[in-house]
Amino acid sequence: VRVWAVGSSGGEAGCLRGHRAPVMHLAWSDRLLASADRDGCVLYWDAQAGTATTVGKHRGHATALAATASAQLASGGQDGRVSLYDCRMEGRAVASTTVHTGAVNDLL
Repeated sequence: VRVWAVGSSGGEAGCLRGHRAPVMHLAWSDRLLASADRDGCVLYWDAQAGTATTVGKHRGHATALAATASAQLASGGQDGRVSLYDCRMEGRAVASTTVHTGAVNDLL
């Protein structure tokens, strides 16, 4: 995940490494940055330290992400599951359920 500076300086500010497969989705809210990849891994980031915490894994691609200002993260996958994580509690899953027979394509 590449981080870019905005404003007058512009340019690449850093690179966050943690995925082994292509990143498919990003979610950003307040201080929470999360990413999901083609292997189904869902990570949230401490962008200043450049470290990631794996919070979950879907069977197949992770196909959707949404983040809240209260540090909660939702992910959806090809497996039809939606999972909710609380990133204030080291990303612990607080709920997970199958909602579709196909992929979850978007979360709001």
